[in-house]
Formats: sequence, C-alpha cells, structure tokens
Amino acid sequence: MDRCKDCKNENLTIVEALQLQMDKYGYISKDSIKEIARELKKSESEVYGVATFYSQFSFTPKAKYNICLCTGTTCFVLGADKILDELKHITGINEGQTSEDGKWNLSCARCLGCCGLAPVMTINGKVYGNLKVADIKGILEECK
Repeated sequence: MDRCKDCKNENLTIVEALQLQMDKYGYISKDSIKEIARELKKSESEVYGVATFYSQFSFTPKAKYNICLCTGTTCFVLGADKILDELKHITGINEGQTSEDGKWNLSCARCLGCCGLAPVMTINGKVYGNLKVADIKGILEECK
C-alpha cells in the first residue's frame, strides 16, 4: 500500500510530507512513517521524531467532529473550565479522548490566538467565540 505517493518529491521537508498525510488520511500511520522515510531518504527515527515533536500530527484517526477548546489565560479566566466540563458531559469523553463511535474527539490548546473572542473553541476548524456554557449543547447539536 503506497500511502506516500505525494511524498515522492524529494524537495519536500519531513513536516510537509507529514502534513500531506494528515490532510489526506487524518492521521499518521506506522506505514506512512516508513514510506516518508524511504521516499525522503531519511531514517524512520528522524521522521518519527519530527512527527512526535509537533502537536499537529496525530497517530490515531481523527473523529468525525474534532473539538479543540482554548484553555489559555484569557479563555480560562472567562470560563473555559466550565465549558470543558459541559463538553465532557455532553460528549461523554475526557480531554484527549475520542468517543467509541468515532463521532467526537476532545482536545485543549493553550492558545488559539483568538483572545478577542474568548472563550473560544473550534470544531473541525470552524471557530466559535464568546462562548457560554448554555451555547455548547446547541453548537454540538448543529454537528448532527
């Protein structure tokens, strides 16, 4: 199985090759690490080292809806902890987990760079700002 057809360009950096895999498959498989290493003429440990250094890369398939809540200072002060509790309650998962049905993944970031919209979260890249606990149920229902 050649998962790295797009990686045959030796001018790609390891990060670019890993990003292509993330964009195409939603995660980095063990086979992808081997194929990127082979195509870029790098060691598997070098590719794996880059993949584990950057938090944007995942070794497990993503869920249908990937929630990322900002827990940076501004968001936290404005209630991100309460929003996180509500997200956990509704989805039935904790931070860093994916629901058994593959529908939800919940993660937190230390800053999403949207302090003016605090508290803020993203779902599959769509930004939701000025959140209140009461907003969460409706936002998640939109995902159904």
